[in-house]
Amino acid sequence: METQPESVPSAVAPLPPLEPRFLALRLVYEWLDGPVTDANPGSIWHGAWGAAVDSVACAVRQDTCHGCWMLQHCAAVSLASVKQGTAGVVEGAGPHGFVLRGISGWGLETDGTLEVEVTLLSPATQYLALFLVAAERLGAMGLGKARRRLRLLRVVESDLVALPRSVREESGALQSGPLRTWDDLKPLSLKGWVRLALPAGAILVAGNQTLIQPTLLDIIRLLRRRVRLVCQERNLDAALVPEADMLAWLSQTETRVRVFEPFHASRWSSRQRQRHPQTGVQGYLEVEGASLAPIEPWLRLGQVLGLGKGTSMGLGRLEVTPLA
Repeated sequence: METQPESVPSAVAPLPPLEPRFLALRLVYEWLDGPVTDANPGSIWHGAWGAAVDSVACAVRQDTCHGCWMLQHCAAVSLASVKQGTAGVVEGAGPHGFVLRGISGWGLETDGTLEVEVTLLSPATQYLALFLVAAERLGAMGLGKARRRLRLLRVVESDLVALPRSVREESGALQSGPLRTWDDLKPLSLKGWVRLALPAGAILVAGNQTLIQPTLLDIIRLLRRRVRLVCQERNLDAALVPEADMLAWLSQTETRVRVFEPFHASRWSSRQRQRHPQTGVQGYLEVEGASLAPIEPWLRLGQVLGLGKGTSMGLGRLEVTPLA
């Protein structure tokens, strides 16, 4: 009897789907009243952003999204999040339409400007003009307890994009352009050793357990799950293929350093009038870059989508850096 040859995982991992489409943007502000020194900039921005969007995009002006007939077609919900009120989770509401990838120029070390990196996900991208109006409104409303005001100077695409474009200058008109996919992102150099880092902290959950020492397999599995959820929750027609072969192949990739430590933070909810803990992991691992080449498109996409929970508050940012 002939024996069947042993199954060997493919050396070429499947490409990510063309969806989700997005705009990876950088908002550049000028501080008018001096910088904010409050802790947890992601939480402060998240709250201020929701209030700014509500002020310019909510058509019905009610205190909660419960029972609103516009819920499924609301620009405010697409650009920020629902107003839950006291009745808990809003049924039928979609996920956040943006990812807060990072904030620089916060606190005492600022040079007078604040830069905010945001990924705007489809279908929220159809409200780009309202997004920019809300961004200006946020600057006028102010940030932090002292309500420090800002002036929006320009909006440009992130340098993660291969050929970034200007979206709007302070005195200029809105510039239009096609939405982006993973193929528009700047290719990664994966020669030699590469560092995969979660520098801002990430809440990574697998099997109802928070991961405190994630492996490369954990990171890629969670990245694929995030892409799947973003596609499915937005009713996008994305052909997602089984991941078993890719994960089996990745198990053979060498990791030389893995340094992670628990991440503890909290955020104050003005709506609920209480503080919520945010517990996760922060750190990096170093892996052999050449063996990561087949999943390079997934790593590109991970840099704009992030990983885990709290990505609308600046958590879960993934950085891929080649090492000398």
